[in-house]
Amino acid sequence: QGAGYGVELTIHDAEVDHNYFLKGTYGIANWDNPMKNWNIHHNTFYALSNTNPGEVVRSQWSGLHNVKLYNNTVEFASDKTMNVVGLYGGASDNVDIKNNLFIDNNTGYSYYPNQLIHLENGATVNTLTVKNNSFVRLPVGSVAGTYLNNLTSDPQINTSGIRADPYYLPKAGSPLIDAGLDVGNIFIGSAPDIGAHEYSAVAIANLSPQTSITSPANSAPFVAGSSITITANATDTDGTISKVEFFNGTTLLGQSLTSPYSFAWANVPAGNYSLSVKATDNQNAVTTSATIAISVTSPTANLPAVVNVTAPVNGATFTAGSSVTITANATDTDGTISKVEFYNGTTLLGQSLTSPYSFVWANVPAGNYSLIVKATDNQNTVTTSAGVAISVTSTTTNQAPLVSLTSPSNNTTITASSVMLTANANDSDGNITKVEFFNGNTKLGEDTTSPYSLLWSATAVNCVISAKATDNAGAVTWSASASVTFSSKGKFQSKIR
Repeated sequence: QGAGYGVELTIHDAEVDHNYFLKGTYGIANWDNPMKNWNIHHNTFYALSNTNPGEVVRSQWSGLHNVKLYNNTVEFASDKTMNVVGLYGGASDNVDIKNNLFIDNNTGYSYYPNQLIHLENGATVNTLTVKNNSFVRLPVGSVAGTYLNNLTSDPQINTSGIRADPYYLPKAGSPLIDAGLDVGNIFIGSAPDIGAHEYSAVAIANLSPQTSITSPANSAPFVAGSSITITANATDTDGTISKVEFFNGTTLLGQSLTSPYSFAWANVPAGNYSLSVKATDNQNAVTTSATIAISVTSPTANLPAVVNVTAPVNGATFTAGSSVTITANATDTDGTISKVEFYNGTTLLGQSLTSPYSFVWANVPAGNYSLIVKATDNQNTVTTSAGVAISVTSTTTNQAPLVSLTSPSNNTTITASSVMLTANANDSDGNITKVEFFNGNTKLGEDTTSPYSLLWSATAVNCVISAKATDNAGAVTWSASASVTFSSKGKFQSKIR
């Protein structure tokens, strides 16, 4: 169902009869060497569909040889191009098409309109006979052959009930009845009917549908004002369900036309009720389900939920930047808890929908806070807990960085005009943002990355060199100074290395 071939035939002398081909891409196909003597009769092909043109009977390259297509019913029902017979090469001979019902109910075509015989790649047909068929919106065709007594009027078939039988059965007075040719198969009446199904004057008794209420359960209780959804099963073994009606006693509440069958009875007042459903099939047979009883009572006064904060305790202290986990107990003696909300004063921090109820308040800044929780029950009554006071204090005092001048050393005499100033700097609770180098109070330059250094060309003989480190919190530390004497003067310049 839905894909592939019904039959791939690679044998001679084959008979394919009384089958129902539902969807798929091809009915009967031969992709190989030439085969002969096929008798294909009394089959139903419905809604075959293929991305490329597909067929009821297809020969890829070798042709069809002595093939009889008798008393079949074919209904095309897609938006893809489909043919009854497709010949894609070779010389076919003795193709006999009689007593078939062809219905084209396509909504569109992917390549070209559907055809009775489609030829490609030089394919030919010798001795084609097309007689006593019924064509509904499908052209009879123009491939050379003998065409006689083919109908194009309304076939007057049931078009109700399940496919294939009784859907395709001729109605009384149908032009298909006794309109076929005797091709050697069993038939009723003076001649075979056209199509796969023979008309019988004996009426087939309609089977009544079956139905039952699946919800609510018998004796189910409800509160006045509730909306009660009634659901039902309904099936029909020889047809379809046209509607399912929902009743309170003899009062019609509503109906449903498609499965799953249900009806929502809104705002039901207090009382005792007897529910039933009636299912009607496509032939108007009606079946009433067994009844179920339900009771709807007036609501009692709702009791509010009980809620309290269980952690942290009142007066608890925390350090700024901490995560504070708030937990709560919430119960409702006559219902359920739908949510618990966590507040700082009037500011909603978050909520929890299931027990155990908790919320993690992350990165809390310094300050004093009043924590409360609100519990909402299943009837939307809200209870607010007592407040819990907590305090969050600032973190410890920032530690100043450490710095030392590593070069030049104290009391050093330098004969060159340039000197590399270097320093070590670190910060135990943060990081160093810069190290500056000074001669006395005069800044010589700075370095922002370790190792910290500065190439300096002196402009004085006697210098007092020091380094100053600054951390990420802005704290500053000066190194011990170093006295340096330059024995030869150079032009002042500096650059960061």
